[in-house]
Amino acid sequence: PNKRVLVFESQEKFCEGVSSFQICMYGASYLAGVTAAEACGDNEALVVLANASDSPIALARDGFCNGFGRECKVEYIADDWTGYTSAALAYRKMAEWATNYGFIFPMAGGSNSGIYRYSREFDRCPLLAGIDTDQSALSNYITGCVIKHIDKLIYKYLSEWLVSKELPVSKVYDLESGYIDWELAPAYESQFKNIVESHRQEAINKEKGIL
Repeated sequence: PNKRVLVFESQEKFCEGVSSFQICMYGASYLAGVTAAEACGDNEALVVLANASDSPIALARDGFCNGFGRECKVEYIADDWTGYTSAALAYRKMAEWATNYGFIFPMAGGSNSGIYRYSREFDRCPLLAGIDTDQSALSNYITGCVIKHIDKLIYKYLSEWLVSKELPVSKVYDLESGYIDWELAPAYESQFKNIVESHRQEAINKEKGIL
């Protein structure tokens, strides 16, 4: 009688018994943009998106560009869901991107693996960001990662449900929640930690302003 459905990465309010949550990537991506601005000097930054239709990655794009503080170039892998599964195409595009940009912020799911592969095979490569999990081991060029702590969030939901038998109808978790963050790779922590932490509250405030 107390069955519940939990929908990941959605802000939609469903019928009774169905809860949803979304992790907002704006604030963490803002800190990635701050890092990129410090790292690449006068060079341009590129945001690579899977497609132009997914609102969560659009928020990540906006956060990164605002943190970067000046215009960012944006490229889309595809017009549809295949933008998340086109690693070979992203790998080929890196030949051009590596020449033109000092930092790449890739929000393209499985396609990102093509970018990281290129960075392991060629010495000339822009600095990069990892997405969703700690991917710093995939490339020496990954300065940090936008990490979603979905494991901790699911534990929180299950624990609350076991005690109260209820779940929030719909909720968004931001940078301040602790369930998402920009975490620097060990090799870059000493170089960029101070600049990131000095902009953390600014990122939190700006994210709250859009939610």
